[in-house]
Amino acid sequence: MIEYRDSPESITPEMLGGFFVGWKRPHDPTTHLKILRSSDLTVLAIDSDSHHVVRFVVSLTDGVQQSFIYILEVLPDYRRQGIGTQLVERILA
Repeated sequence: MIEYRDSPESITPEMLGGFFVGWKRPHDPTTHLKILRSSDLTVLAIDSDSHHVVRFVVSLTDGVQQSFIYILEVLPDYRRQGIGTQLVERILA
């Protein structure tokens, strides 16, 4: 089952492995957590069985009119399940 959170507050680096596949300079989990905590808006999808973050989206916003999604990542084993769409819908809300 997938649980959604709007804050990286209780997230640890150990919950963030496996992202940035194929990136020229992939971020390590500690840097990844800094990105999540520094973003204006964050939505996370967590596998409730493994307690591992499996998807996330982060956005910068002025809080009035503009918002820019600058990273949306889904672990390879969790793709094609519609949860990326769910993340975008939640961050837009």
